[in-house]
Amino acid sequence: MNIVLSAFFFLSAFFVLSRKNCVSFMEWVANDRVIRFLGIGYIILFLPMTLWLISLPDVTKVLWKLFLLVVSISYSIGGLIFLIFPDLLKKIINLFLSINYYLWAVPSALICFLISLFFLVSK
Repeated sequence: MNIVLSAFFFLSAFFVLSRKNCVSFMEWVANDRVIRFLGIGYIILFLPMTLWLISLPDVTKVLWKLFLLVVSISYSIGGLIFLIFPDLLKKIINLFLSINYYLWAVPSALICFLISLFFLVSK
């Protein structure tokens, strides 16, 4: 599972560095219907995953289980925030689109590369 997560973050870093794809994806997400769909989808997907991960033994001792637990909790909370405050996501996307793209894309890609490397070297 560590290799799968490492590959995911490695590919995410390359996605963030491709400006055209990332900006078009961010503009697509800024739609009202998409925000509502993401909010409901995050809750439907990640709340059961959180409950499943909590029921597993040794969640805090295995790195990928702990990471998926943190991600699933944060995405469940994000889904609730998207449903309650849909304009907040639009404001955040517009903020990222208004500043220099590479000012936030390069640090984000570097963080993804480091997380990928961390998962790759951990047992």
